[in-house]
Amino acid sequence: MDRPLRLRVRLFINNLGHEGMRVWLVVFCLFFLGSCSGVATIDGPTPFVPTTNYFSSASPLNARGKKTDVMTFDGQNKKIFFPANDVPVIMVSSGKTLIVQNVTLVGFRPTHLQLQDAAAQFLFGSGVTLSLEADLDLTKTMTVTGSLSIQGNGNVLSLSSKLPLLVGNAAVLEINRCTLKGMGDWVNAAGTTCSSIACAPTARLRLKNTTCQLDSSWSFTSGALDLVGDVVFKGMRQKFSYTSPGLCSLAPYAVVSFMRGMTFFYQCPAGRSNLVLDATSRLFFDGSSFMCGNSGLTLSAGQLFLKNDVSFATTTQDKTKGFILDASLLTAILSNASMLVDGTVAYGQPA
Repeated sequence: MDRPLRLRVRLFINNLGHEGMRVWLVVFCLFFLGSCSGVATIDGPTPFVPTTNYFSSASPLNARGKKTDVMTFDGQNKKIFFPANDVPVIMVSSGKTLIVQNVTLVGFRPTHLQLQDAAAQFLFGSGVTLSLEADLDLTKTMTVTGSLSIQGNGNVLSLSSKLPLLVGNAAVLEINRCTLKGMGDWVNAAGTTCSSIACAPTARLRLKNTTCQLDSSWSFTSGALDLVGDVVFKGMRQKFSYTSPGLCSLAPYAVVSFMRGMTFFYQCPAGRSNLVLDATSRLFFDGSSFMCGNSGLTLSAGQLFLKNDVSFATTTQDKTKGFILDASLLTAILSNASMLVDGTVAYGQPA
C-alpha cells in the first residue's frame, strides 16, 4: 500500500468514530464467517453438487424442495465427512425426498439426519458407500433404491431398534467386514411380521466377511442373497429361514458357518432343487441344524463340513423328498462329530 493510500485509509477510520467502527466490524465478521461456513440449500430438481467435503452444525444441508418434491445430492465420487457428535446436519422438509448418489459417507449416522415428519424421505441411490468409523445403532429406517455398500471396518451395526434396512426392487445392499447384531423378525402393532433386512422381489443382499448375530429367528422371504468370504451365523435356538424365490448363492471360496444352536432352513425356489455352491465354497455346521423344505435339497458342488452334533431334518413325510448329497460334493465329518438324521439323506446320487 502506497503512502497516500495509507493516509486516506487512516483518515477514513478516524472519521468513522466508535459507532462506525462497530458497524464495519460486524459487516466484516458476517462476510468472513459466511465465506467459511453456512447452510447449503437444495430447492430445485437440478442435482446438488457439494463444494465442501464435510457437514457440520455450522455447515449443514437443508433439503427444502421449494421447486420440487424430489431432490438429488450428487457427490461426484467424493468423500463427505460427518461430525463425531450426533447433531443433525442434513434436514429434509415435510413431504420431500432427498436421494444421495455417487458419494462415500464417512462417519454418517442416522442421528445426523433430521426428517421433518413421516412424509419426508432420505434414500440411498446409486454408487453410495457408507464407511463406519465406530459402532452404529440403526435408529431410523434406511431405504436403498440404488446401490449401497456398508463398509463396517470391523465395527458393529446394531439392528435391535426394530427399524429395518429396506432394499428396493433392482437395488443392491452390500455389507462388508461388519458384525450385525440384533437381527431377526418381529411383529409390529398392525400384526405384520417385519424383518431387520427386508428385500423387494428383485433386490439383492450381499453379505461379505460379516457375522450375523440373531436375537430372534430371521426370515429371508424375498430377493436374492449372495454370501461372500467368511460369513458366520450365530444365535442359540434361533433359525435363519431362506424361503425366497430368488437364489441363495455362495461365491467362490466362501465359507458360510452356522454355529452352535443355530438352524438353517432352506426352501428351494420353484423349478430348482439346489442351493447354489461353487466348487470351492464351503458350508460349515458346528453343533447346528440343517433343514430343507417340502421339495427337498440337492447339494451337487462345493464342500460340506460337520463338527460336533449336526442335525439334518426335512419338513415332509415323502421319503423321496429329502437331502441329496451328490458324489461331487466333498463331505467331511470331523472327529467327535455325529450326523443326526430326521427324514431322508441320500449320498452319491446324481443331481
